[in-house]
Amino acid sequence: MREKSNSLFKQNSQQPHVFRGGEIKVMKKKIAAFVLSAALVLPTSLTAFAATTTPSDVVGKPNQSAIEELTALDILQGYQDGTFKPENNITRAELAKVIVAATGSETAAKALQNVKSQFKDVKTNEWYTGYINVAAGKGFLLGDKGTGKFRPSDNIKFEEVTAIIVRALGYQDKNLTGAWPYNVLLKAESLDLFNKTTLAQGTVTTRGVVAQLVSNALGENLVEWNADAQLYGNTGKLLISRLGTTSEQVLNSAVLDSNGRIVLNNVPKTLAPKFIVTGGKTLSDLLAHNLTVLTDKDGKIRAITDNQVADNVVTGKLNASFNNAPQVEVKIGSAVSKYDTVTSSAYYVNSDSTVASDFPVAKDTDVSVFLYDNTAANVTAGVAGKVRAVTFTKVNVADALFDSYVAATSTTKARVLTKNNSVTVGDTTSVTINGEVKAATDLVKNDVLDIVNNKDKVAVKITATRTVVEGKVTSKSTQADGAIIYTVDGKNYSSVTGALTGPNELVKDASYKLFLNKDGKIAGAELVSGGSADAKYGIILNAVGNVKGTDAFSSTKDVFKYYSIKENATKNVELNAATWNDTNTAGTDGTAVRTGDDVANTTASVPFNNTEAKIVIWNLKKSDNSINGIDEIRDLTKATTVSEKTDKTLKVTTGSNTTVYDINENTIVLDGTKAFAANGGDRSISVSSLANLSAGNKVTLITEGTSTFAKYVVITEKAAKDAKETKYGLFVNASANGDDYSVTLNIKGTNETFALTGTEGKKIYNAIVADLTASNSTYKSGTKTLVALKDTVDPAGVSQDLKEASTAYDTLSVYATGKDITAANLNDGTLTLTGGTQYYVNSSTAIYVYDRVSDTLTTDGIFADVTAFNGEASSKYDIAVVGDSSYGTFTLAKAIVVYKN
Repeated sequence: MREKSNSLFKQNSQQPHVFRGGEIKVMKKKIAAFVLSAALVLPTSLTAFAATTTPSDVVGKPNQSAIEELTALDILQGYQDGTFKPENNITRAELAKVIVAATGSETAAKALQNVKSQFKDVKTNEWYTGYINVAAGKGFLLGDKGTGKFRPSDNIKFEEVTAIIVRALGYQDKNLTGAWPYNVLLKAESLDLFNKTTLAQGTVTTRGVVAQLVSNALGENLVEWNADAQLYGNTGKLLISRLGTTSEQVLNSAVLDSNGRIVLNNVPKTLAPKFIVTGGKTLSDLLAHNLTVLTDKDGKIRAITDNQVADNVVTGKLNASFNNAPQVEVKIGSAVSKYDTVTSSAYYVNSDSTVASDFPVAKDTDVSVFLYDNTAANVTAGVAGKVRAVTFTKVNVADALFDSYVAATSTTKARVLTKNNSVTVGDTTSVTINGEVKAATDLVKNDVLDIVNNKDKVAVKITATRTVVEGKVTSKSTQADGAIIYTVDGKNYSSVTGALTGPNELVKDASYKLFLNKDGKIAGAELVSGGSADAKYGIILNAVGNVKGTDAFSSTKDVFKYYSIKENATKNVELNAATWNDTNTAGTDGTAVRTGDDVANTTASVPFNNTEAKIVIWNLKKSDNSINGIDEIRDLTKATTVSEKTDKTLKVTTGSNTTVYDINENTIVLDGTKAFAANGGDRSISVSSLANLSAGNKVTLITEGTSTFAKYVVITEKAAKDAKETKYGLFVNASANGDDYSVTLNIKGTNETFALTGTEGKKIYNAIVADLTASNSTYKSGTKTLVALKDTVDPAGVSQDLKEASTAYDTLSVYATGKDITAANLNDGTLTLTGGTQYYVNSSTAIYVYDRVSDTLTTDGIFADVTAFNGEASSKYDIAVVGDSSYGTFTLAKAIVVYKN
């Protein structure tokens, strides 16, 4: 569960709460044996908006959020080498500085720098003198009784740190029940100060633990002792209020506006350079909450701390459709409560302030109702206990499989990509994985996401479920209501509607990794190993027709020598005569095979000869999976080339078409380079590996139906060497030096020169010269032509024996203008041109803007420069786009040039 700000469990300043010093009584022996386990360990939680760089040695550590918080608030700093050293012990003098800084008394410490200390071993005018003087004067720190010493350089023990922090909140040891240190430990535990730490009495304390303890205390109420009543009373302020000017305000927007401001009490407020949300929370966690807001001397927001009274928030489901009505009905379990609204009640849907079109909000929508506090002012106004604000939360994207995270750049926002969607993410986005606070960068492929986003498609909340089950599918059934149930290793799993249909349907006897959603339903699956269905795939290496059996009474057969993919073995199978040899003459080659499950009686046939190997899909008997005929014959092709491979994807190109397939460790790679021998007896297939798939290889891929998962990849021809990375940019110049040719491109503002191969380079150079001679504008100076420089590795028409290792680029492609923008979405980074071509724009896309009138070029443009022309007349601009790999229905744009006319 997410870390809670301590103030969620306490009364706020409008409702004083009292604590009796001796209210809780526990036997001393029990407290001595008491060991608190860590309330929560969040290894990668990030505090929102910590503008300072996170120290390198705390990233992913349990106390990262607290350290970021205290660093931003200048309470505890790291070292000049960029580290924090959270495991280092802290001294008594260092803790004096921390507690003085946390209570906002550093000015006083400077004033007391040259004042003689009450402690014998504290020298005057040392860096720590003023801090110890202040801390001792306020009663936070005590010296050694009887010696008059402070021991500034000694390490400090856990219970001593705890006592100092408890005293800083206003508590006094003498007014707490029990003997020291159990009295302060018990009080700290009751205040939840040990959240994300372990009580370690008697041990010295580290910098990381001190940061966590102080962070936990910042959201706690300051108290005062009432001697007459013999109890502590709430002062109405939190500890963080000691750091400057604070006020109580309400957060009205969980997403930054276009100027990077937050909205408090309906007024946009500017953030300080090191603005922080304390308690490890994000703004989206605090929408409509009462907050303690800390401002600096310039009026900028330095920090916000949750100060919402938990008792005044009701969270559940809408019991009835809500249409800005006099009452809100909230259902929690089977109980229904009704809350009166007032004219000033505020409503939010997915963090957006509502408009008329947002109503009505449907029944069963997640809802949180914030009630007015029971203060004198609210009672007089007649609003106490009535609705102050309502937040409605609708999941925009449900049960989506996470694909990848695209980091932010200076010109683009960070994005989270799913199989079919894209949303912008930022510091305001709340991310949880299996209920724990995380960052978007912690998501891994195939996490199942529920995404809540606002109208601008900025993710407000991402709830990820990471539950993976691996096993074999033993059966499939369909319920009366249409639900599909798969039995996997003896346990039944229903699937998310539409998730496992068509090519994604699970196959009996195959093993899968199942990705379950929060309800335990299958949202997606990844093949681990094929089931009986794998037996249907093979590669025919040779065929001999009309073979007479040894038995005098046996009939003639067509014999197929084939490679069994499932068994990784070369085998023979006999089928009825005239299956392949359509001439019915022994020793002669046929030209077709008959297909079907009873090949002796079928008439349908497909072309087939015996000059090269072919992929075959056998027709199998259901009883024993033995071969009963041929369903399909496919070519092993050399027309498809691998252009790029990652750990998870394989991009291939066939002619002008590019397709991206998913691959993983279960993809079977076969070496089929010997499948094209003239003599059928010389043909063979062998097992290869993913490591041998490289750019330039020719391949044939086998998938199930229209699935994008490459189940099998057959390498049909190996590249001499991996292709060079394709370059995209603006043409600058071409040059020749004897037989050496090169071309210069402007790539994101930098001119880079690339060598061209001899023969192809000469052709490219001569074509450019001819273009300039003919006064064409393609390559003339100032045209800012968009081009792609490619290395095709294996030029068409060149035999395998003559191909050489790639040494330079050989193809220059020009991408002309001529299509208008018909749709552009700044928030999800999509662009559609006339004709329906759709592009996805991410942080890797190079964007150029060329103003033809003023002859100025911007080489670090942003997507907003492109979307600005959406809807404009075509006379005002031209646009050129070069795309690369596919992403769903979109092609990834590698470079875009907008020409302003």
